[in-house]
Amino acid sequence: MNKLLRYIPLFEAQAGMRLAAPIQLIRHGRLTLSFAAGHELTQGSIEQLIAHGAEYIAIHQPDLRTPEQKKADREAAMQRVNAIFAGAPLQDPTLGALYTQLLLYRSAP
Repeated sequence: MNKLLRYIPLFEAQAGMRLAAPIQLIRHGRLTLSFAAGHELTQGSIEQLIAHGAEYIAIHQPDLRTPEQKKADREAAMQRVNAIFAGAPLQDPTLGALYTQLLLYRSAP
């Protein structure tokens, strides 16, 4: 089954969820808390994340969308990016590169 990467606010985190991306919290240039991708959250680890000021975590969820829904979602995302950049001077190298990267990111399957 395909999985969908999703960033959720910490208040939605539940024990038993697994991190899809590592978390490294740094304060004053020092690593204060670190969890690896795949770490299974416990109530204690959620409380640690809250205490150290984490706001969001990345998790995987089953992707239950049909191929048609996925295609429609990609097209809608590309339309949003185009609307954001409408009228922007895309010939500017930096802005053009940002636009291209956003289109690639948003159109990924």
